[in-house]
Amino acid sequence: MTRNAYSELRKAQVEVKIRNQLQDKAVELWKQEQQTPTGKGNKPLGLRTICDTIISSHLQQTGKYVPLSYSTLAKHVNGGRRLADFNAEKSWLTDGEATVLIDYALEMAGRNFPFSRRRLKEHADEIIRAKLGGNFASVGENWIDRFTTKHHDRLKPCWSSSLDDSRGRAVNPNNHKLFYKLFKNAKDGCGNPDDAVPDDLVYGADETGVQKGIGVKERVFGPAGAKVQHQQRSGDRENITVLPTICADGTYLAPVTIYKGDGFQVKWCQENPLNSSLGYSKKGYTDGEIGVAWIQNFDKQTKAKANGRYRLLVVDGHNSHYTRGFLEHARTNKIRVLCYPSHSTHVYQGLDVVIFGVLKRYWSEERDKFERDTKTKVSKENFLRVYAAAHVRAFTPENIKAAFRKTGLVPFNPSAVTPEMMAPSRETSSQGVMPLADQQTSPVRAVSQLLWEHAACKRKASETEELGDSPASKTPRTSQPPPHQQRLPQTPSRHRPETNGTPSLFLRSTGMLHATHPVYDLCTPSPVRRALFGLTSSSASFLVSPSPIASSSRLPVLVTSVISPSKPQYAALLQEPPRTLREEQLMNALRDAEIKNHTLKENNRVLQAQAVLQDLYVGSVRAELQAQEEKKSKKKSRKLNADGLPKLLDCDEFFQRVVDDDERRKLDEAEKVRKRAARGAATESRKKWIEEDEKRKQRNNDMMQEWEKAVKEWETERERAKTLHQRPRWNKPPRPKAEPAKPKTWLKNAANQITIAEDAEGEDGDDPMEDEEEDNSGGEEDDE
Repeated sequence: MTRNAYSELRKAQVEVKIRNQLQDKAVELWKQEQQTPTGKGNKPLGLRTICDTIISSHLQQTGKYVPLSYSTLAKHVNGGRRLADFNAEKSWLTDGEATVLIDYALEMAGRNFPFSRRRLKEHADEIIRAKLGGNFASVGENWIDRFTTKHHDRLKPCWSSSLDDSRGRAVNPNNHKLFYKLFKNAKDGCGNPDDAVPDDLVYGADETGVQKGIGVKERVFGPAGAKVQHQQRSGDRENITVLPTICADGTYLAPVTIYKGDGFQVKWCQENPLNSSLGYSKKGYTDGEIGVAWIQNFDKQTKAKANGRYRLLVVDGHNSHYTRGFLEHARTNKIRVLCYPSHSTHVYQGLDVVIFGVLKRYWSEERDKFERDTKTKVSKENFLRVYAAAHVRAFTPENIKAAFRKTGLVPFNPSAVTPEMMAPSRETSSQGVMPLADQQTSPVRAVSQLLWEHAACKRKASETEELGDSPASKTPRTSQPPPHQQRLPQTPSRHRPETNGTPSLFLRSTGMLHATHPVYDLCTPSPVRRALFGLTSSSASFLVSPSPIASSSRLPVLVTSVISPSKPQYAALLQEPPRTLREEQLMNALRDAEIKNHTLKENNRVLQAQAVLQDLYVGSVRAELQAQEEKKSKKKSRKLNADGLPKLLDCDEFFQRVVDDDERRKLDEAEKVRKRAARGAATESRKKWIEEDEKRKQRNNDMMQEWEKAVKEWETERERAKTLHQRPRWNKPPRPKAEPAKPKTWLKNAANQITIAEDAEGEDGDDPMEDEEEDNSGGEEDDE
């Protein structure tokens, strides 16, 4: 198998590695010569001769000449260090820290959250900063290249491909186990062996969109030096939906084709080699009405083959597959309908896994061929003719059987979906892990067991309260230890009390026993009980809380410490020869202490690197958790398949839910009609009120104008009377009372009518008769 050419940095690393290996062989040969000389005169070979021997041997074996320096060999045989070992001590990351970082990067890549160069550099900086202190800035620009080249056997750069997070979560072990369990149960007859479904009656159906003027990318020829060669096509992106159905025996049914349109057109009736059924919808996709017609067409094509036996149809979770009409027809005609987990067809649906990719490529080829030969573009009038050629090429018996085989349906093989395919779901899955479980002492296991029992019992008690059980049924049962704490070897202890018939330490310490229990006198507040309750008010409350951790929870802050580099402190002292036996023993003890100190420092670096990476991971997960909490806080979906789990759609329980949902929808529709009618009546009433109110305002305006005219005549009379020193012949006309507005009848019954909110001031306008009345006597002077 060919490989890409090495980079210059990689070539240099390979050469250094080979040269070091040859140097090691030369050192070993020199040591053998010192013990058993093979030179002339029974003398050991010289350094030059040893180097020439190693060089010639390597040249004969590999055909490559690698020079060796005898002076370098002389340094090594005298205890000198290699340059690579010296440079390794100056590396930013130790071997243990590098291993932790690589393992974490590979784990995140397995979860489909791979690191880019920038993110890998950021995580390395965090590890080094925690070890050396906050003054550390960052690694160099070329550090990533050197690091990835050094560890090329574990890390490899590649292009990323997008995957929806919903698809990553859907393919998880729980959904995987449930789906294959439901499939096997449905195929075996749902408990009745007489109703078992043979392999030749297992069908899979899905829909795919075909765009008339868009094709797949292909390799073409262009001028020398060109990297991209454009290819002209019509560019028509109108979607045509095709619903193919395949059978596990390698056959397929006539597909259903759905055009986009408001009505059926006669010109769509064309040459139809596949005898495809034609339909239409406003958007060009399937809907509930088309789904009912599709299941009827499926029944018509497969009834003779079934001959009264049950058929098993596996579909996705589109809502057109669980309408009332769809399921009623399936139940009446012995068709079991199994639904895939939501957003998982890229793994479980054979059409998606095997056939649709091939179909799109063949469609592109057939369309290009048709347009070249006929000089016309593909349209709805000739689509079925062109598509038929691609369909026949893609839906071969081999491809169809491979679709069922690769998804583990026929033959039945759940392991066809490997753990690597389910790896992205680990990002949203939880699994309890106790580090170094096999090395924990009994006290540590006892404390962790106590915390686990406490959280488990509180969780169970809260669930019991939600179910409305009586107090007598809330007695906690003995719970099994967590999986990571079972069957662990016990550390020998001096005293081990008997527990025959005695409640566990958890029950005694938390006060969960009733006062009538024979050992209730042992349940007085204990240090353990006080410690448990004390944890609930600390930053470690999540250890004893049965509730899941929320994004608002304040987790403990990661505290790191500076770890100094490991350097031999007593190298000069240990090189001196011991003069007494006691000195020799002390020097050996000092060597052991230095080795132990180096090992402890290395372990601390690794553990701190793990803690730093986990802290970064927890921070990112906390942000995702907050987004999920905000999404869940919104209105919950009323979809029947909102949980996304696989289901047997034609079972009594789900069908009853469909019937209830259908009745609810009818009531909702009737309520919408009633509200729409009420809204229309309210609108008409409002319009009528506005018209009458405008007339009222006009009458008030006319009344005001007449009053103002009469007031002006009275003022003229008053001025005349003042001049003649007489009283006015009539009194000032009183201000007329304004005609009040009628009540807004459409606002009286808010419970049964839908109001239309508007600004009251803009609606009513200004009524001059509603202004504050003037003082009739203001400015008047009594005439004497």
